[in-house]
Amino acid sequence: MRRIISIVVSALVAFALVGCQQKSTGADWGKTKYYRSSLLKKYEPVVMTRTLNFCLNEDAQDLSNNTFEFKVYEKLPSEKMVEAEGIVVYKNGAVCADNILRVKGNEGDVELGIEFTDAVAEGNHLYYLKEVSLGGLDRIEYIKLGEGVIAKKVDIMNPANKWTMIGLIALLILYIIWIVFISRKHLKFANVYITYPGSTDEVRVSCKNCTKIILTNKPCKQNFLHTIFMVRSAIVVNECFTQDVTIHPARKGCIRVSTRLSVDSSPFDMPERKEIFYVYNDDNQKIGIQTM
Repeated sequence: MRRIISIVVSALVAFALVGCQQKSTGADWGKTKYYRSSLLKKYEPVVMTRTLNFCLNEDAQDLSNNTFEFKVYEKLPSEKMVEAEGIVVYKNGAVCADNILRVKGNEGDVELGIEFTDAVAEGNHLYYLKEVSLGGLDRIEYIKLGEGVIAKKVDIMNPANKWTMIGLIALLILYIIWIVFISRKHLKFANVYITYPGSTDEVRVSCKNCTKIILTNKPCKQNFLHTIFMVRSAIVVNECFTQDVTIHPARKGCIRVSTRLSVDSSPFDMPERKEIFYVYNDDNQKIGIQTM
C-alpha cells in the first residue's frame, strides 16, 4: 500500500522563469532588496512567502496527525546540493526552529516564508524543499516545488545612508561654489579712514581681503560660520555709531552702504582717495569715511 503526500504551490497565477543566463531554472519565489542596518535606519526583514498545499492520498489518511519535517536545500552552480545557509525559514509567519518546516498531514495549506540574512551572497539562489522525516510515508511527490524555486537577493545601500551621502555631496558642492565664486568677492581697497566727530584726525582701519566692514557701537566677533565660509569682516567699534553701518563690495569696484543712519556721499578732490562719504548719527554728528 502506498502512502503518499503531494506538495503543490498554490495561489500563483504564473511562475516567472529566469533567463538563459541562469544555468538551473525554477519558479520565481521572490526578490529581496537587502541593506545593512545603520544608526539612521534599521533593516526591515523581507520574508518571501508562497502557499504550499499538503494533501494526503486516501491510503495515507490514517497518518493525518503525523508530523512531516522538511529542510530547504540549495543547488550550487556546481550542481552540488547543500543545506541552505544564511536564510531564515518561516511557517505561517512564525520562525521555524532549526529552519525545519514541520507540517501535520491534516494542515492543508501552509505559508512557507524565506528571509535572507547578510550571510547570503547577492544573486539568484535555487532552492529545493527536501524531506527530513516522512512521518510514516513511503515517499513524497513534488509538484513545482520539487523542480526548484528561484529566490533573488539584491544588495543595496541603506536608504538613509544613501540620502545622507547625497545631502553631504550637495552641501560640499555648494560650499565649493561659495568658496570659488562668492566668498572671493572682496573689497577692492586695502584701508578705510574714519574721521570721528569733533576731530580732524583720520583713523586708519585695515580691510585687506575683507568681504565687508562693520561699524558699530557694540563689541562683536567673527562667528564660527563666517570662519567656515571664509567671510572675513573688518569690525570697528565706536560709540558714535548709534546704528550699525555695513560696507559691502558692489559691482565694478564700487561699494554699497547699508545703515539706518543718514548717508551723504560727495566727491572728494584727492587723487589718491577713491571714495568719501559722510554718515550722520542719531545725534546728527558727522562721521567721515574714506576708502583708499
